[in-house]
Amino acid sequence: MQAGVSISASDYQIQQQQIAGELTERDLGDRVFPHFIAAHLPQGARGLLIAAIFAAAMSTVSTSLNSSATLVLSDFYQRLWRPHSCERHQMHALRIATVAWGLMGTLMALSLVQLTETVLDVWWLLSGVLGAGIVGLFLLGLLVPTLSSKRALIVLSVGMLIIAWMVISTTDHWPSSCSSLASPFHPYLVIVIGPLAMIVLGRLVAASNERAIYTE
Repeated sequence: MQAGVSISASDYQIQQQQIAGELTERDLGDRVFPHFIAAHLPQGARGLLIAAIFAAAMSTVSTSLNSSATLVLSDFYQRLWRPHSCERHQMHALRIATVAWGLMGTLMALSLVQLTETVLDVWWLLSGVLGAGIVGLFLLGLLVPTLSSKRALIVLSVGMLIIAWMVISTTDHWPSSCSSLASPFHPYLVIVIGPLAMIVLGRLVAASNERAIYTE
């Protein structure tokens, strides 16, 4: 069906067997559900299910874009750039931030598609990369309350570098000459190792700062 071959074609079975023989289990994982929708659901239910999938995707994307644009407006635009801006300028800032976040999200999605082979891999990788930093920063503030904001940003930056190393070094884009420096962990463990590294580093930084203050 995706290749445009009609079921009534004389060589349909031959082409079907040829394409099926080239598919691996990884390829089938992303095609089972779309094939089930297109080939086995009745006409009305098929349209409703496709509409529901698009609606769920649009609602998730819209809330993420709205919250990210609001963050830019309240924490950066109003606080650092134009504290006394009017509502018209704030609306312009929100729209520009929404477009910028949308472009960055699209570029990130296209990059992850090149790095991974399946939709599920893309989802786990993206949630691990973004979730690890957020979880690590939250636990850092909860478990290391004596850490200052400036030092917390440094720890977060180091943690994001560790996360980027774990993800990139396990892909084909990592140079073969640096294979000994590649991460020995699976990329799905980013959500575990990233926050743990940030907590350990935060405790070490806080302990060294307290020791320096005590010495003085």
